Amino acid sequence: MKSDEKALSSALESVNKAYSRLRVSQYLAQKALTTVKQEEFWNLLAEHLTLYFSCDRVTIYKRGPQDQLFSLYAQKVNVPVAMNAGTGIAGHVAQTQRHYLTNDPYQDPLFNCSVDKMTDYKSQNLLAFPLVYQGKTLGVVELLN
Repeated sequence: MKSDEKALSSALESVNKAYSRLRVSQYLAQKALTTVKQEEFWNLLAEHLTLYFSCDRVTIYKRGPQDQLFSLYAQKVNVPVAMNAGTGIAGHVAQTQRHYLTNDPYQDPLFNCSVDKMTDYKSQNLLAFPLVYQGKTLGVVELLN
């Protein structure tokens, strides 16, 4: 039984560390959305998120007035990405204000593979979280692979 308790304790510690990382990242991203000179912050934020989470790519979406999401920063993507809230995983996260994790995006019914096709990239796993300020979704951050 001691072995099971130790394993559970270790797993809980890992989850708590991951949650703390997510909260810090979410806080920084929310602050970036509410600053005057946002444009200068996106590259820096994406670089830090990439290092912090050891992921390949980061996409930061902002929610527009017409309930659309558009990319403020899309790492290694040369064209802007736009979608309606509710479309794809990012749109789902924007609507529900809940984080979302998938370890097999191509088997996930919410996943929209159009950006992968456009950039010749294969998403293997994806974590998305909402940027919520005063009860409103301001944007979504996606961490890939």
